[in-house]
Amino acid sequence: VPKGRADVAMLQGEGRITFLYAGALGTLQGLEHVVHAAAAAHARDPRIQAVLMGAGTERNALAALAAAVAPDAVRVLPGVPMA
Repeated sequence: VPKGRADVAMLQGEGRITFLYAGALGTLQGLEHVVHAAAAAHARDPRIQAVLMGAGTERNALAALAAAVAPDAVRVLPGVPMA
């Protein structure tokens, strides 16, 4: 669930191409590769973005990596609790 205006603005917008991963943010998922791929794709086409949503041992590291290499291309959001 987006928490702030920046998150909502990133998820909205006509013509955006958004890739969403929702699940565990752990070592085994290898999501650092998604961050780097999204950065490269966004450099070629600024409409492309990725959203990683979830919780796990690598959440903070992924958020830091995204902020460093792909601040306009990747958002790391908290997971949604199961009801």
